[in-house]
Amino acid sequence: MPRLPFEDPDPSFMPLAARRALDHAGLKLSLRAWQGLSFLVRETLAGLGEAEDVDIERVRELLEGARPEPEPIEPLADPPAGTVPAAVRDALGPERPIDEAAWEGLAVVARYALASYARRGRSEKLAAAYDSLFRARS
Repeated sequence: MPRLPFEDPDPSFMPLAARRALDHAGLKLSLRAWQGLSFLVRETLAGLGEAEDVDIERVRELLEGARPEPEPIEPLADPPAGTVPAAVRDALGPERPIDEAAWEGLAVVARYALASYARRGRSEKLAAAYDSLFRARS
């Protein structure tokens, strides 16, 4: 199943790509429901979340019959591709600079991950993700 290099490799946890697909579809899925899905469905959801444009109807189809049922949430769009969101830049601080070209060069799910960690105040995960994405390249 596709995972970003900084994600927990435990297959029982939902990868960020799948979470992105659910956010686009406006659905929140419990860990219990995620674990109750077949491997093929989980893999397909993660694949949909890696795509530039998430197929929301396909996400909803795949979750029919999930137990417990997904909860509706406000759909969450991706951060802009050409501009580093202020929340990400502020959360990274001067120790971890990121310019627009580097931001735009990231996979859409990597931008989603950084923005998600910044939005949720997960500074340790944000720092680890940044280091994995940028410092490993040096």
